[in-house]
Amino acid sequence: MAQVFKGTRDKKQGRKENATADQISAREDLAQARSQTRARKLDTRRKILLGGGLLALARAGDETATALVHKIINHQFRDIDQKAFEGWSVTSGE
Repeated sequence: MAQVFKGTRDKKQGRKENATADQISAREDLAQARSQTRARKLDTRRKILLGGGLLALARAGDETATALVHKIINHQFRDIDQKAFEGWSVTSGE
């Protein structure tokens, strides 16, 4: 026979009331991790937008933007980063 629940208790609220210290800490850690993930995604989005805008200006002939792109490329120290720009130019984009 099915049991009928006649109360109005919120399941999530009940879980929070009965949560152990470890569970509360885990929830706080998860909330912090989610916040950090959102912040990293926003930071990455800003970098992409700034880089795209800089390249658009350089390709449109803005000399300051072109000089800045070259300065950034020449500032790459890791081999893998330098190789990413081998044979590439601001105007060709390939």
